[in-house]
Amino acid sequence: MAQQYPSLQLVEETIEKQLDNQISHIDSLDTKAGILFGFLAVTLGSAAGSKDFFEAAKTYNALKIAVGSIFIAFLLTLVAFAVREYRRDPNPRQLRQKYPSQSEETTRFALSDAYIDSFEANITKINRKVQAIRATLVLAGIGGLAFAVHLILGW
Repeated sequence: MAQQYPSLQLVEETIEKQLDNQISHIDSLDTKAGILFGFLAVTLGSAAGSKDFFEAAKTYNALKIAVGSIFIAFLLTLVAFAVREYRRDPNPRQLRQKYPSQSEETTRFALSDAYIDSFEANITKINRKVQAIRATLVLAGIGGLAFAVHLILGW
């Protein structure tokens, strides 16, 4: 008997690979957020530990902008790095309970649907993480420029 859905396995494998890629992307973003967090924490800690830093921060506007930008960027790394619940379907228990007596094609369709649901549910969370990391980089850049202005112009 010929298969009713000859490309079903290929579709299922492709969807599963896309979900795996998405999970790898999430891990990569968490790594980037962690690196930014560490860098900004060291930057703020070094600045605060410098001699006369607080006196200089009161006097120079560019330094105020630099420290404020870097501090907000630091907080955004916490937002980006926050633990979120990502979907990684299928749920093994539900598979065991619902599909042992179903046809292979029905089970494969259910698996594919679960993978797609997970993929779509994760997109919004990933986009928020990406936006937080981008904002962190912009603010860190503004802080760096403001610090350069302070050093060059003494403002």
